[in-house]
Amino acid sequence: MADGRLGNLRALLVIAAVVLVSASQPARVAAQSSGVVSERAIKAAYIYQFTAYVQWPEHRFERADSPLVIGVLGMDSFADELLRITQGRRVSGRTIDVQIITQDDALAGLHVLFIADDVSARVRALTARARPESILTVTDSADARAQGSVINFLTIDQRVRFDVFLDQAEQSALKLNSRLLAVAEHVHVNRP
Repeated sequence: MADGRLGNLRALLVIAAVVLVSASQPARVAAQSSGVVSERAIKAAYIYQFTAYVQWPEHRFERADSPLVIGVLGMDSFADELLRITQGRRVSGRTIDVQIITQDDALAGLHVLFIADDVSARVRALTARARPESILTVTDSADARAQGSVINFLTIDQRVRFDVFLDQAEQSALKLNSRLLAVAEHVHVNRP
């Protein structure tokens, strides 16, 4: 019974991601003869959805109306996709600001940092810098746990899934909603 509810919740999250992508890019999606949404678009929609299920420490927002800032490192086309999906949308009443960053940029103003797989060699240093700033780090890396990621994308049977690393979230002072954990492929818990 619980597996059925988990499957339904996962399906709803995927449908929400596809609907977001479709609504933000009707011409592009309609033009795709196969009706398949790109992996990049699905990951961007997931990142937008993740923000609704994360609680940041209050001090991370200067004001009640401060925007939620998502930084993208690597794969600039991903930032473009994320901009299209988040344009005009809000999370918890906050506007969303998407920024392309470099490895040397300050991370202090970010709430989410997506590190593309083309910069995977630098993930560990970036997640270490992000942790004290309470930044949700999302990666696309083969060795995400060792690299310090909070959420990592993976592809299983040609479907985008994600793992969650609770120990990394706790170290970053982030609270993840149980609904997000319920749809994760795996939730990894710190073992003493």
